[in-house]
Amino acid sequence: MAEEQACFQCGMSSDDLWLCLICGNIGCGRYSEKHAFVHFQETQHTYALNVKTRRVWDYVGDGYVHRLIQGSGADKVVEYNHAGAGNIDEKMESVTLEVGLGDLEDT
Repeated sequence: MAEEQACFQCGMSSDDLWLCLICGNIGCGRYSEKHAFVHFQETQHTYALNVKTRRVWDYVGDGYVHRLIQGSGADKVVEYNHAGAGNIDEKMESVTLEVGLGDLEDT
């Protein structure tokens, strides 16, 4: 039987646990004792995985890292950042150049 996961600092085991993707530290979330966030502040380890939902949080960007776009060519993955992403026209032009105009004509 698998051992139950708990915060390394306070021992809390709940649905609000975060696993540091850099070193493996497990801390409780912002709405508990905030030990995962304290770990980020002390170490600058940017990414943490929510143990329950398996979503990745980026502390520097203050948001989830969950939107990746992969084209038909499996060699390129581009992050899609919706909030505060900048000029959408530049991004669409960049994507168009990545895909190539010939690829778009077939659709």
